[in-house]
Amino acid sequence: MKFPICVLTKDEAYNEMLNICNSIYIARNISMNGFEALSALGSLDELFRTIEYTGNIEKKYELLNDCALEVASNEW
Repeated sequence: MKFPICVLTKDEAYNEMLNICNSIYIARNISMNGFEALSALGSLDELFRTIEYTGNIEKKYELLNDCALEVASNEW
C-alpha cells in the first residue's frame, strides 16, 4: 500500500520521488517505453493525490508507528 507524500518522512519522500524520476528518465530517454512513463506518472498521482479526511488517519499511523517501535525494541 502506498502512502501519500504528506505522511512520509523526508527521506522516504525523497526516495519515492527519486525512484519515480528515474523511472520517467529511463522510460523517456533509454527504453522509449510510453507505458512505463505513464505508469510512473500514475505513481506521482498516487503520491500527491489528496485523500478525503476521515479523522482516523492520524490514529492509524500512530498505531503503525507504535507497532513498529515495539517490534524494533524486541531483542531477538
